[in-house]
Amino acid sequence: MIARLTLELKNLKAAFWLPLVVLYGVLPAFVAGTFLAHDGQVLMEERLYQTMLYVQMLVPLVSAWWPIMVYRDFLDAEGNELLCVFRSTTDNLLLRALVLWGYFMAYVLVVFFIFSFLWPRVAFFYFYTAVQCLMMISLAYALAMVSGNTFLPLMACTLLSLAGFIFPEQHWLPFDYNVYLVYTPQLMKKLLILLAVSAALLGVGALFENRMKRWKTGG
Repeated sequence: MIARLTLELKNLKAAFWLPLVVLYGVLPAFVAGTFLAHDGQVLMEERLYQTMLYVQMLVPLVSAWWPIMVYRDFLDAEGNELLCVFRSTTDNLLLRALVLWGYFMAYVLVVFFIFSFLWPRVAFFYFYTAVQCLMMISLAYALAMVSGNTFLPLMACTLLSLAGFIFPEQHWLPFDYNVYLVYTPQLMKKLLILLAVSAALLGVGALFENRMKRWKTGG
């Protein structure tokens, strides 16, 4: 499955680079702006808070990009024939979602490694971001399997990110634009809720993926 997924990512061509452009181009530019726009009187902790805002605005939004683009070949092609060519139970779209989440977070880890030279406490921030990205990818997977297309999950992930930005006081949303992301029992509770929601979405997606395969093969 890994070999096939690697080939599928290569076949994305220019679309593959969008998350990396955001992680290593757009996000650093925003963070650098927080240093250039203020004088030395602004505390580093305030700059960290602003960086947290930018990370939540950009990183979860692009985390679902690779899964959605990979799913296009399976769902948007006429008849969904490619869903029937998986060779084993470990070669499916659910595992692709989880592998791509880990793959994406490895790239994000590079960004947070650089952050660690600026601020001493970013481990929980990284973990929080990883869970947000998992929820976004889980949502994209579930919607793709339920709807049978990739347009709906792309729109839903985009609108969810925008909703968190437009309504920052709504703490039921997965993004805390006005919260300082260091460990607190309240934030840990929210993380556990996000993990539970992610697991539920993955379960729903797996159910509909199997149902789609059985319908296609007449099983």
